Amino acid sequence: MDSNESVYETERTIGEIRVIVNCCYDELLLLDPFPLITEEVITKLVGEKHEYHLAASDVDTD
Repeated sequence: MDSNESVYETERTIGEIRVIVNCCYDELLLLDPFPLITEEVITKLVGEKHEYHLAASDVDTD
């Protein structure tokens, strides 16, 4: 599969933090889209930063 053809980028603003997710379309469907990424999770990940670039591989789906 050539995932380059189905790369999808979306962003979600949570408070002052902008989250950008880059992943292939199939991975985005599995993440639905990234429901595990909540304001609390982002705060833990980035602390005082206001932008976090998240790859699909960084999401723990366990």
